[in-house]
Amino acid sequence: MSAVISPTANLISIDELDHAIVSCAARINSATYDMLLLVRQFDERAGFLRWGLDSCAEWLAWRCDLSLVTAKEKLRTAHALKALPAISGAFSEGELSYTKVRELTRVANRDNEQNLLDFALRTTASNVAQRCRELRMGDEASIDTAARAFANRSLRIRRDLHRGMMVVTIEVPLESGELLERALDKARDDEVLELPDPADTSWSARQADAFVNMVTGFLSGTENDNQTHDNYLVTIHVDQSALQGKDGRSALPIESVKRLCCDGHAVVLTETEKGEPLSIGRKSRIIPKAIERAVRARDNDCCRFPGCHNHRFLHCHHVDDVSATLNNPPAGALLSVAENFVKEPPAPIYLH
Repeated sequence: MSAVISPTANLISIDELDHAIVSCAARINSATYDMLLLVRQFDERAGFLRWGLDSCAEWLAWRCDLSLVTAKEKLRTAHALKALPAISGAFSEGELSYTKVRELTRVANRDNEQNLLDFALRTTASNVAQRCRELRMGDEASIDTAARAFANRSLRIRRDLHRGMMVVTIEVPLESGELLERALDKARDDEVLELPDPADTSWSARQADAFVNMVTGFLSGTENDNQTHDNYLVTIHVDQSALQGKDGRSALPIESVKRLCCDGHAVVLTETEKGEPLSIGRKSRIIPKAIERAVRARDNDCCRFPGCHNHRFLHCHHVDDVSATLNNPPAGALLSVAENFVKEPPAPIYLH
């Protein structure tokens, strides 16, 4: 049993605090597994009937002070773990968090359990959630998800005459929303070129200005003949097997991806099972467009600096020295500020 650091200690080192927090999190994970095991047994024995309730989820929400949605999700996870011994074992040892386990139980089965577990143990909870979502979207059942999203699209306009403002609320499918965000990025960046000092303008105000500029450009019929930069490229990860109607991952409902492949331009990137681009060579330290596109696709247009989740104002920078292997690009998408810490880090930094 690991020692618990007294909260009254004032001279605890950062390393000791780090170890104590991680150890505490592992114990919480293990205790959560024990709780889910008990909840599953309670439900199998219909213990909730003793209180005259309709379901175990209602009892769990009442007795454990949870929301009904959270209680239902814990109950679902508890029953799903019964058929997943490998994930259950890692969870009971505290190696997996409940956040990871909850996502894994949505897609794991006896055929892919070990591969998903290996992936979950070496990556973050957000990456696990993304991988599991891609697996769900790669299934034909995701057609219903795409149909619901398309059916629920809407745009509402409300005039607030008292404030002299207009409120525009729009709901569109995810792929359309990503396209809208890229269009706003381009309209905002074009505006920055015309305004030399936007420092006093808030981010939300700049977004609103970009939207107005985009609409004004459409009404005026003006077009930009310049080639669109890859900053405004929407990247969608999908397994070729999923496009062929087989098992595979997809970032969006598979039918939506098939439609986008027909309606838009496609840049095909071949990746390994771990998401690494295959055999992209180069002749100089200047990162070519092909490698930059591959890096952005691999990193999901997110800064790779540990703890930074920025998706905007990214540039590709080398993270290894010139003697590094060139088969895969030794580069990562980084926020400009993060580049300084990678080049001259205060401590060793590893970008996995």
